Amino acid sequence: MQQRRAAGLLLSAVRSVRNIHLDNPADTLTSQFLYLLSSFNLSQHVHFPTHDKNHILDLVITSSDTLLAPDVSFIHWSPSDHFPVFTRLSINPTPLPPPTLQHFTLSGGYTP
Repeated sequence: MQQRRAAGLLLSAVRSVRNIHLDNPADTLTSQFLYLLSSFNLSQHVHFPTHDKNHILDLVITSSDTLLAPDVSFIHWSPSDHFPVFTRLSINPTPLPPPTLQHFTLSGGYTP
């Protein structure tokens, strides 16, 4: 059986889950959330503080087996207490198989 990879799943959220700081894996809610992501084969790509209190509150989540390759960055300036998070996606498509050519012979004496 041929395995197929997910074409792409991208979720982005700002503090989607209340009181979960992803920079504190020892916290019960954080560890449960990270376990939930792992159990659904999802990866969280923001690994730097996105809040002025040095917490990771913004999320960029993809399927672990996706063809999307997010590059996540931020600017350490904002008029609010959250820093802007930017995501650039590089999509690495799966190459298509070579085309299959088929030849047909017509009956009845027709010759092209």
